[in-house]
Amino acid sequence: MRPLCYLYAMASNVSGIEYSFFLRQHRRRNETFLFCFILIIFSICTICQKFLLFPVSVASESMQPQINSGDIVMVTPLASVKPVEHRIPVLSSIAHCVDLKRGDIVLVSHSAGKETTFIKKAANAVVMFVTFQRKSIIENSNLVTESDSVRRLVGFPGDTLYMKDCVLYIKPQNESHALTEFELSDIQYDIFIEGTDASWSREIGFPGEMDTVVLKDDEYFVLADDRSHGIDSRYYGAVNGRNIRGRLVLRYWPFSRFSLL
Repeated sequence: MRPLCYLYAMASNVSGIEYSFFLRQHRRRNETFLFCFILIIFSICTICQKFLLFPVSVASESMQPQINSGDIVMVTPLASVKPVEHRIPVLSSIAHCVDLKRGDIVLVSHSAGKETTFIKKAANAVVMFVTFQRKSIIENSNLVTESDSVRRLVGFPGDTLYMKDCVLYIKPQNESHALTEFELSDIQYDIFIEGTDASWSREIGFPGEMDTVVLKDDEYFVLADDRSHGIDSRYYGAVNGRNIRGRLVLRYWPFSRFSLL
């Protein structure tokens, strides 16, 4: 007969083995659950940012006085500037349910349409998700016409435009008279104009006057509210509809200035 202490040791060892097995199994379940949870949250956030809302940090004062540098706004890609006849009926009702109006603030991307591999886009989505939209692995040019910008949509295809004293005058298609941008817009907004020195040359900088321009099909004219410093369609010309990524809907940071846009 084996000693009692030997049998006790064997029982303790078996119990330890069983406990270790169930502990490892429990940990695997927890790790699997955590991985699936993170994957689901990431998928939901990615889908929402692709089709519903995504945050943008404003990095310049070009839209003052309404939007300041450092403000964080939400943009909806549901907005569309495509004419009804150019839309796919089923898709437009799902992915383009907001029609942009004259005076809306939009996010303009001058790099839209440039080719990027699927793998790079997917990796960039992961990086932007874990860094809260602060970092991106897709290289951006330092050229002013290559970076995304927040601008006011003021000109639509068929418009005849000219500028005087930093105020845009617009004659819509099939209309006989030109009116100011403020008269044609249903949205009230202010612009910022800073006086310049008498020696300032109009050949450089940001002109307060502009010759007559007629917008063609799928051409849109965007302006900064800061007409003295903002880089806009006066500098790089009209933009295409595909360059308008969406419309700003609200500012949520800083909390003291939380507001709909």
